[in-house]
Amino acid sequence: MNNQRRRKLQRIAKELQEHIDELNNISTIIDDLKDQLEEVLDDETEAFDNTPESLEGTERYEISENAIDSMENAMESLEEASDSISNAISELEDIFE
Repeated sequence: MNNQRRRKLQRIAKELQEHIDELNNISTIIDDLKDQLEEVLDDETEAFDNTPESLEGTERYEISENAIDSMENAMESLEEASDSISNAISELEDIFE
């Protein structure tokens, strides 16, 4: 690596260090939101699983099913966001070890 690229990477690393606490706070917030969402998802899934057969196929049943799918997708997205932040921090830190 030449000196010019090394200096650019050092500036990036310095800026990362200035924001590392903010990024970690964002990851914590995402994890907290994921935990809260998981509670709601668990409750909705339990209610959905205990729906009487006579109500299956009704509009309310479909709304619940769609809500569960949406919450599962949101959970996955939140997990990916948290992982991406952690991976980006780790990869940039690895450059300077």
